[in-house]
Amino acid sequence: MKCLMSALCLLSFLAASAGSGEPPSGLSYSIQADIDARAKVVRAKATVALPSTSVTDAREVSLDLKSSGTTPDGRPQLTIQRVYLPGWQRDASMKEADGVLRVQIPQGVSLPSVIQLLIEYSIPFDSDSLKNYGYYLYSMWYPDVVSSGGAEMRFRDFSVSMSYPVSFTVLTTGAREGSSTERAGIKTEQFVAPHVEGFALGFGEGFVLTPMERGGTRVIAFCQPELAATYRTIAEASLDAISWYRETYGFSPLRQIGILQGPKQWAGGYPMPNMFMVHRGRLDRDFIEWITAHEVGHYYWGLYVLGDTEDLDWLELANGIWADQLYMARKRGRSLDEQWRSDDAGDWYVDFVRGMIGNHEQRLGITEEEETALDFDYNSLVRHAKGAVGLFLQARRIGSEKFLALQRQILNEYAHRPLPVSEFVERLEKAGAAGAGEFFKKWKRADATIAYAAELVEVTPDPDGVTCKISVARQGTIPYPVSVEVRDTAGQAIRKELPGVESEETFEVTLSTAPSEICLDSDGILPMWNSSHAGIRRVFLRALYSESLTEPFVQLAPLYLTEHPDDARIRMTLAAAHFDRRRYADVIALLESKLDAPCSYRVGCMSAMYLARALGQVGRRSDAAALLASVRDASEKEGLHDRWTAAEKELGMAEPGRRSER
Repeated sequence: MKCLMSALCLLSFLAASAGSGEPPSGLSYSIQADIDARAKVVRAKATVALPSTSVTDAREVSLDLKSSGTTPDGRPQLTIQRVYLPGWQRDASMKEADGVLRVQIPQGVSLPSVIQLLIEYSIPFDSDSLKNYGYYLYSMWYPDVVSSGGAEMRFRDFSVSMSYPVSFTVLTTGAREGSSTERAGIKTEQFVAPHVEGFALGFGEGFVLTPMERGGTRVIAFCQPELAATYRTIAEASLDAISWYRETYGFSPLRQIGILQGPKQWAGGYPMPNMFMVHRGRLDRDFIEWITAHEVGHYYWGLYVLGDTEDLDWLELANGIWADQLYMARKRGRSLDEQWRSDDAGDWYVDFVRGMIGNHEQRLGITEEEETALDFDYNSLVRHAKGAVGLFLQARRIGSEKFLALQRQILNEYAHRPLPVSEFVERLEKAGAAGAGEFFKKWKRADATIAYAAELVEVTPDPDGVTCKISVARQGTIPYPVSVEVRDTAGQAIRKELPGVESEETFEVTLSTAPSEICLDSDGILPMWNSSHAGIRRVFLRALYSESLTEPFVQLAPLYLTEHPDDARIRMTLAAAHFDRRRYADVIALLESKLDAPCSYRVGCMSAMYLARALGQVGRRSDAAALLASVRDASEKEGLHDRWTAAEKELGMAEPGRRSER
């Protein structure tokens, strides 16, 4: 039954929350909202219940109006028409300054333990989100209480009655409660969300909801009808990830999760309370499996265990990334080391190296103002990638099972609480990662590097062969365990593990024949340019190309391909570099003999399109047309339709008057 009065909604909601096992937040919203399609505005009445400890000594409650967005001239989009004080039976006096509305509580009356405000307000439809996403989206659409009298209140309880035209589709942070009603073309539904940091709202015309449920968690996808099959796949992948996290960590903080259709020009995702967006720039199966696992990880690390400085700070991002890499490693049947070097689930090593070789800002934990002033993607290359690689390196020292146990312990003890970096590091050191504190102290700074050099300094004949003296010098700022492998001409290899060279260390090995090679980092763990592991060399090659350091990439890639001719990704990237420099004959020589079943996977499709474009440029138009036509359907399947269409238009092969888009 629809709640007719905000106070009744609030009381029934608080009673329901008390029996749900959720910790009380101390701040509750009961909102009656109407989506007015004709006026393009959301009108609402919110009854806000808050503890008296949130009131300042001046008996003021502060409301942040800009948290719901601003107009081009910097004014709050949200407009408050009235604030009524039910306990005092009067309207409140209000004063606005810099987007903060200060509500004055009457003097001379003792404050109750719980204060209620009845707020009437409105907010226009968000035209920016309509332009970007095709629907209206608010991460916050209500006056947010700014705690200024006591402890910060990060969580709120919500009970929302939403009325909207039946032609609209609505997805919110809250779970639907009870049955909906419909009258005169207006649908009314109830949503409840206990103990969340905010209540997001997405709505628009011409969208569908696809609900699915497994293991006690409900997933609801919000998308256009023609994308329903794709977003059903995304919902299924999300449920797979949620099941794994539940089994791995022993619980799930999610009872319901919404998935929003994202913009076509981006790839990736974006988390909000109880819902996340998946962008449409890349939606092949491999990427979907990873991005859903990555987003689900935020609801453990960042939105459950909180960041010390911000919810999704570098440490919580790193813990979540470590978990999604473990998920992908087990799903792909790889070792965890292999997964971190792979390019199908975040590409963290490549992004970290990009930041280093691009000479970008490397400090972790900089301010929002500092980040805004940067001219590169700090969020991806540093906050995500550098933080994650540093954590992986330290977690590897104690092993995945021991690190999982540490994560489970933290999840149990820091539910809905900030995790200080110092506390995390202390636990990591107790688990066996000695020196982790000093490592992370330096890793957060701009000058953190891991670098070693190995040199054969002496060879002495021996009754059993030869004795070799090897010198290993640390050239970076941070010590970390390094493996050194000495090989002889007969193929014998002796491996030495150095726990952490402080400046220089020497050791001896006896070989049956003369030494032929000294290999550093034979497991492919350390982000060093001189690592002997092919996977790390590949990381540096890809980072060079990504940072537009094309000349060194073009010089080094052929040497790598001589040793690893089956590396389709590096071959395709080298072809792209040649194509950008109009070296079409080089593209053809590099790819034409290698395209066996050219579009059985994403990189193969991209290679085929580069080859077709190069063939067209040298006048082999019939070969180009045949190759491009042969990979059309597979390119669509791999999420490369836009690239395929661009190649078709570039070669002038689109039929006049026919739309290539499907």
